[in-house]
Amino acid sequence: MFDTWLKQEQAAIQSRFEKVRVLCILVTVFLVMSILTQVIFFLDGGGVKDLIPIIFYVIGIVFALSVSNYKKRFIKPFLASVRQELTTEEMQEAFAWQMKEEAKCIIYQPLPGIKECELMAAADYCYMRQPRKCRIIQNCQLRRLVLSKEEYMVGRGHMRWCHGLALYASDNENPVWKGYFMRQEEAEQAFRFLQNILPPEAVVQDELSNPPKGSEKPLWKELLDLWPAVVLIALMYGLYRWLGG
Repeated sequence: MFDTWLKQEQAAIQSRFEKVRVLCILVTVFLVMSILTQVIFFLDGGGVKDLIPIIFYVIGIVFALSVSNYKKRFIKPFLASVRQELTTEEMQEAFAWQMKEEAKCIIYQPLPGIKECELMAAADYCYMRQPRKCRIIQNCQLRRLVLSKEEYMVGRGHMRWCHGLALYASDNENPVWKGYFMRQEEAEQAFRFLQNILPPEAVVQDELSNPPKGSEKPLWKELLDLWPAVVLIALMYGLYRWLGG
């Protein structure tokens, strides 16, 4: 059963990813043509400023090819998780049966505003279908479930609220899975279901009903930690404008 389910899962991922792959291929073709145009300008007596766009085009091509590689983004991490978590044929068969017969699909966002992903949750296993984080979670390893309300930034300093749901394992301080929900009822529904599949010793924290005494770092402040990348991009743009001027 596991081999059959695995083939079906790979086919489903490929089918859902086909439009993205085609779009990335079209973007790559456009960028390659743009590079050729810039090379012609350079060979026709252009200066250093004609080489600057080529750098950005090459970066765009690398990014587009990376995004279009669904096997690297989904299948490779999933198969690595299979080897780590499903070490026997019996576990593989049990996992496949639960995913096919009884798993509940929880739709969430990896970050607010990001394309939705799926967490397939069953009695003994959870399957997380998320780019580069596609993996299997054994429910017996879970030790904590947290439901929280968090802020995130939209546009120029506009703040909005969302609801976060996180699963923690005993051997890691970071959550093994975390999803964001725009609607409170969706987060609470997923919270109640996940609560029922946790081991008895697991800790359940409903911070909506019982807010913590000390406030955690808001999501928008975590996003501000990305400022070095923003500064680097600004410097590259400034360099391009300076050379182009």
